[in-house]
Order: sequence, then C-alpha cells, then structure tokens
Amino acid sequence: MDETQICRNIDISKAKASALGGSFCFSNFISYNAIMKKTYKILILLIFILGLTIAINKFSADDFIKNTFYKIFTPFQKSTWQAGGWFSDKLIAPLTVGKIQTENQNLVKENLSLKEQIIILKSQAEENAILKAALGISAERKENMVLADALNKDFLGNYLLVNKGSKDKITKGLAVITPDGALVGKVEKVYNDFSQIILITSASSSFSAEIENEKTGVLAVIKGNGDGKVFFELVPQEQVLSKGDLVKTIALGNIFPKDILVGEVLNFEKEPSSSFQKGDILPYFLRNNFKQLLIIVDEK
Repeated sequence: MDETQICRNIDISKAKASALGGSFCFSNFISYNAIMKKTYKILILLIFILGLTIAINKFSADDFIKNTFYKIFTPFQKSTWQAGGWFSDKLIAPLTVGKIQTENQNLVKENLSLKEQIIILKSQAEENAILKAALGISAERKENMVLADALNKDFLGNYLLVNKGSKDKITKGLAVITPDGALVGKVEKVYNDFSQIILITSASSSFSAEIENEKTGVLAVIKGNGDGKVFFELVPQEQVLSKGDLVKTIALGNIFPKDILVGEVLNFEKEPSSSFQKGDILPYFLRNNFKQLLIIVDEK
C-alpha cells in the first residue's frame, strides 16, 4: 500500500497533506500521535501538581510537610514558571515538526539537541551576569547577601518562593532585592530549604519610604494593592511632587535597610477634602523577569 492510500484510509486529504509539507506518511502520523499522548501526560502531571500545591498551602500548617513538598515538586514548578520557552521547545516545536514534515526525524532530533545546548549556554551566560551584578551591589551596599533562585509565585501574585531557608541562615524579616538593587519584598516565612517572600505589591505590604523631589526628600507610606501595583499615601498637600521622582526606603521602623530603590512616581492627585496627596508608583523589580534574587542577611 502506497503513502497516498494510507493517507486516504486515515481521512487525510491530499490537499491537507500538501499543506502539512508534502507527503504525510504513516510512520510520521504514528510519531505525531505518540507526541500528543506524551503532551497529555505532561499536562495531567502539571494539573496534579497545581492542585496539590493549592491543597498543601491551604490546608497544611506543618512546616516539615510544606518543606518536603517544595523540595520534591519545586523542580517541576520552577521549570513551568520560569521557562515558558521550554514548553514551546519541547512540546510545541515537535508537534509543528510532525505537521510540516520537511525534515527527516534524525535531523529534527539533532536540531532540538542544538537548541537545548543554546538554551543551556544562554542560561549560563545569564547566571554569570547576575552573579557579577550581585557582587557589585553587595560591595556597593556593604552588606552580606545570599543569592537565591526565584522558584514560583502564588496564584494571586502576593508571594514568591526561593530556594534558601533556615539552613542558609535565612530568617524572617530580611529584605530581598533584585541583582540590580530594586526592592522585591521581605522574608515572611522560613522553612529548612525554602523561604516565602512577601512582595511589595501584596496588599499586606506597608512601609515608610522617601520620595526624592527636586528640593528634598518627602516621607510617604508605601503600600501594595494586591494586583501587582504599588501606591503611596499620606504625603502633605504642600509637598511638590513630579512624575519620575525616585522612591527609596528609609530606616524608619527597621522594616528595610536604608536607600534601597523601590521605584518611581507614576502619578499623583490632591484631593480638596484631604490634607494629603496620594499616587501610584512603578516598582522597579517588575521591569525584568528575574530568575535570581539577593537576600540581605546583615551588615558586613
């Protein structure tokens, strides 16, 4: 039986076969189905991990159980959260290849292998750049810092999990910044191998900071709204603000070390019925899709 007859038997027209890149042979059809089955299995696994994550976080108060769970499933969560390109390279690309069938399977495998090597080299280059930036920030701020991998966010975007915990001398309340020095949040919960970071965009986040205008620094209260945004309030009406004014932490309340960059003023408004003005802030930590963070441990 020739390829045309096979295509006819599986209800694939010549026109469709042509649109898929020429002759659509039976062996390639089987290969395509195998890839689809593998895709479904991976999707089912991810859905299972997602459901288990929700259950553990919502119903389990035992830190040992949570730490063990994070240790087992974090590699899967990290790969799906940070590497959206991985899903495309590993699943979507083979499906596309299966459709177009412009190359033989050995060449496709070699091509994917080369792509994997490029991804690895790119990742190593990014890590080297992050380490270099981290060393510069650490020297500039004269503080000891621990480099941690950002693993995943919670589903509301208020918290972040990192792969450093009590065994790495991480304690509750430590400030967390990006490798280029932007404030991310602080350590909220510590496990043996992991820590949970509350982001400054969380509705539970509130701290004092200074808005640097043209004349002097203006004290303000900085809060998150729980929707990935940050705003300021309690700035006296008579203070002059401008779009683009930088916002930095102050030592008041010992929540964060002094002079960590928070972001810049996006807008502000003065309400006639109030003695204060308020406005929105662009948090600088959201400018980049960070993969690693710095936890400020203590003064050098």
